[in-house]
This record gives sequence, structure tokens and C-alpha cells, in this order.
Amino acid sequence: MATLDEVLAKARENNTILGSINTLLDGLRQQIADILSGAAVPASVQVKIDEVFAALTAQRTELDEVLTENTQPPTP
Repeated sequence: MATLDEVLAKARENNTILGSINTLLDGLRQQIADILSGAAVPASVQVKIDEVFAALTAQRTELDEVLTENTQPPTP
């Protein structure tokens, strides 16, 4: 099982937006499953969760910009 530090490091190392988002989602999926299994979330873990979501939000914004940059608006 990957730690949040490892998930965050992998996301930062990934060279593509979609690959990075995929890495984040895979890691988050496992972390959420662990949390929902009854494990308590210490403050230090919550900080890492917040960092992961901040990184994902930044990447989502960048992805939105890249995808819409070359997209034709719908014809009326």
C-alpha cells in the first residue's frame, strides 16, 4: 500500500497531466478505502490529503485550459 507521501511524489514526478491525475486517483482510491475501513486520520495524514487534493485541483485546472484551448466553440 502506498503512503500519501509516495502518492504525492509519484504525481509530482509524472510528466503528463492525465498520467498524473491517474496516479493521484489510484493512490486516493486506496487511501480512502483504508480510511473507510475504520482507521482514524491523524492530523499529519490530513495535511497530506489536503496536499493531494490541492495538486489534483491545480492539474485539473491546467487540463481544462489545455483541452479548451484548441476546442472549437459549438456552432449556434
